[in-house]
Amino acid sequence: MVKLAALEGHDPKRLLAALFGALHRMMVVHELADVFIEVNPRHVSFYRRALCFTVAGPERICPRVGAPAVLLRMSVADLTEKIRSLQNALVEFVGH
Repeated sequence: MVKLAALEGHDPKRLLAALFGALHRMMVVHELADVFIEVNPRHVSFYRRALCFTVAGPERICPRVGAPAVLLRMSVADLTEKIRSLQNALVEFVGH
């Protein structure tokens, strides 16, 4: 289980991007096929829109925290492509 919190003054989106980058490298090294994350239902639309996760299970109460959660899934191959396209877009943006 992973929880993410950011100190005031730190950009949580940058921290999340760094976390996904590190996790991606580990998934590739260990030849994993899928990424699963469990998020609060109010965050589902962000992960679907921003990273193209798909819903992998119904909303349930997460027993670890006693709050509603939704299981999301993405293939590591899709995450690799998403990261590559974001890196290319950044290079183009900075290069202009």
